[in-house]
Amino acid sequence: MSLNPVGGNALAGTAVGSAHEAPAVVLGGGESGELPTRSATRLDFLEDELTSPDDLFADVARDPKTGSVRVSSPKGTREWSASALSDHGMPVVAERAYRNAARRMAGTDPACQLPWTLLAGIGRVESDHGRYGGSTLGRDGVSHPLIIGVQLNGAGPVAAIPDSDNGKLDKDKVWDRAVGPMQFIPTTWATAGRDGDGDGVASPNDIDDATLAAAGYLCSGSGSVLSEAGMAAALLRYNPSDSYVALVMAFERGYRTGSFVMPAPVEPETSQGARSGRGKAGARGNSKTSPAKPKPSRGPSGGPSATPDPRPAPEPKPPATPKPTPKPPKPTPKPTPKPPKPPKPPKSTEPVLDSVSGTFQACGSRWCLDGSPLDLGPPSQLSAGAAADFDGNGTVGSNSEEFAGLRQVTLLVERVGAGQVVYAIGGENYRFADGSFA
Repeated sequence: MSLNPVGGNALAGTAVGSAHEAPAVVLGGGESGELPTRSATRLDFLEDELTSPDDLFADVARDPKTGSVRVSSPKGTREWSASALSDHGMPVVAERAYRNAARRMAGTDPACQLPWTLLAGIGRVESDHGRYGGSTLGRDGVSHPLIIGVQLNGAGPVAAIPDSDNGKLDKDKVWDRAVGPMQFIPTTWATAGRDGDGDGVASPNDIDDATLAAAGYLCSGSGSVLSEAGMAAALLRYNPSDSYVALVMAFERGYRTGSFVMPAPVEPETSQGARSGRGKAGARGNSKTSPAKPKPSRGPSGGPSATPDPRPAPEPKPPATPKPTPKPPKPTPKPTPKPPKPPKPPKSTEPVLDSVSGTFQACGSRWCLDGSPLDLGPPSQLSAGAAADFDGNGTVGSNSEEFAGLRQVTLLVERVGAGQVVYAIGGENYRFADGSFA
């Protein structure tokens, strides 16, 4: 027995698809490899097949006389013989595989008391008897196209199982996938695989082989599985899920009595919705003894699910007690604003004056104080009338006349570079602070 992967049964490990996705399937004869060859001689206990048309194949080209099925695809056209439906609404090949596996176990492990209807219930939940995703179950016991599940790569609810068979069974050399109508993973098939039809090949894609392997798995415990408690214990070994057990037992009871009553699921949906979903095969109806066409539902087995999901409408939750309206928070008092800084006093436009004394004398066309040039204004200002008697001779002449009479004098000047701008002469205004002349 293999370890039970997360989110699936010990055989399948995971779903082959979701409620919105078709399963990954592999057609034989293409780039993925040939279908397993079937021996012309099968065990004597295999009964003759029926040749009546199979209503399951209404959407593909079929020959009503021979039951052969032809399907065209971008990879070409393939034709094979398809199984007819039995009185239980399942392919004849599938029912015969279930009955033969139960009969074989009765010979090798009579204490198990395995009913064929229990295997039928598992086959219905796992792959709709090899018809999941639009596949058809051929007379050779192999689904066409093959039923191969999603990668067991650890995404979502599935387990993370790296490739163990170099892609021999599941056509994937990176991750393992569940394979066939009973959804075995390669690691489990390596120890549980059986040759159920005597053709010398043990293949999980062959419903005869896969069903006999599943029978051995169910009978791996002790005691009978015929009672309700024993049957539930065997199914829990196959898939530790209460809803899976209830679902399979409901189908087992239906195939045994003809009355199908589906249980309400006991496990909530996962966060990603249906763990296994159905696809096209699960949406198809069966014969008159089968339940009405169900809506897609969750298959807790980890294999493709083809079961109804009559969940009762959940009771409405009582209205939540309204929370008291919280009091509005007290407004946070705004801090007292800091008083604005007093504006900086404007820069003074008053000239900075120095008092200088010396000899006032002509120097070329200008006047100087001890040889330093003086700024006394433009030439026109020299001929203008003086504002005061600067030379002290008792009369007021022009500025040039007043300058000619000066000798020793005290001036108020503004130093500008190497020059001196004159504002006052001997205590008398010559120029105002704004630069205009007195």
